[in-house]
Amino acid sequence: MAEAGWLAPIDGYPELLKYNADVDDFSTKSMMWKGKQYGLTYYTDYMAFFYDEEMLKKAGIAAPPSTWDEVVQQSLKIKKAGLSEYPLMLSMARETWLIEFLSSLVFSHGGRFVDESGAAVMHDRKKGAHEALTWIVNAVNKHKIVSPACVELGELNGLKAFTSGQHAFAMLGRYRVRTLNDRSSRKSPAA
Repeated sequence: MAEAGWLAPIDGYPELLKYNADVDDFSTKSMMWKGKQYGLTYYTDYMAFFYDEEMLKKAGIAAPPSTWDEVVQQSLKIKKAGLSEYPLMLSMARETWLIEFLSSLVFSHGGRFVDESGAAVMHDRKKGAHEALTWIVNAVNKHKIVSPACVELGELNGLKAFTSGQHAFAMLGRYRVRTLNDRSSRKSPAA
């Protein structure tokens, strides 16, 4: 849009640029094109992988997972210990958050949706979304560490599910860390 001349840069408006000080640098960079700024971000954040430290300790797990294979292994250990039926909470409902969750899973598995030229590669088994999607299917059907109902669970209800104490792991927006660290928002599993 900037290249087509449909947008005007805001570089000449200091009253707008002052807001750059209130956001992360990557947010401002996302509004840049060829050295000029074309807007202010409304919302920019990233998906985070959260874990329940107490549940990991109860299962005898010393450190959170650092790979998706470790997520499976730790989830199976937690499941075997009877601490959670579905240790990993994924929100996969068809809503605006779905692309956030899928992107995080695809990118963290080394995949992409498009290549450098903008051509779709998500169908490519080696560099697309195949590995991540296979991992999700296996997490639900083979390992049974993610509830099959994940396709009906939206982001907000996913947050509530994770704070209920029924899951060891969850992917959520980073800004949810405040809610998750607030003990008053957590419910006892027996409640």
